[in-house]
Amino acid sequence: LILLDSLLQEMSNQSLLVLLVCLAIFAPGVESDFGSWFSSTWSQAEQASRQAGSAFYRGIKDLACLKLECCSASWRPANYTRLKQLLADNLVGQHIAQDMIVRAVRGHQRNVAPSKPLVLSFHGWTGSGKNFAAQFIADSFYKLGMSSQFVHLFIATLHFPDVRQAGRYKVRAGQTQ
Repeated sequence: LILLDSLLQEMSNQSLLVLLVCLAIFAPGVESDFGSWFSSTWSQAEQASRQAGSAFYRGIKDLACLKLECCSASWRPANYTRLKQLLADNLVGQHIAQDMIVRAVRGHQRNVAPSKPLVLSFHGWTGSGKNFAAQFIADSFYKLGMSSQFVHLFIATLHFPDVRQAGRYKVRAGQTQ
């Protein structure tokens, strides 16, 4: 039975069923042990089938991610050094903002399974570098930068011009994915 069991682990489920039925018919003296052996072997075959299906799915997904933007390390390089350098070179007089941005992004990136997306809200006068900072984050953390499907930039005066429509804007912003 041990040799047969190892052979069965390499067979497909349909072949396995045919072989088990044949064993039940032609193997005298195995009847008492057959039920437990059958359920154990069938359980192992189901588990192997699930693992093979899962591996196949992962393979297809990895293949698709070679061409289509995915949420994987190759599409999200997370270059903290580049972000720090871009902020230091271009965001003049904003030392506190530079530090807070890098810390927030790094903390979110290090979380293996964040429950929510990272949302950063920049406030300040015109020309203080809000959109500039957002672009640096996108360029440092996504291969496609601002063109990434995972980056959404909202500019209040452009995307939300009418204060009376705030409820509608909330719904619309929640639908961007």
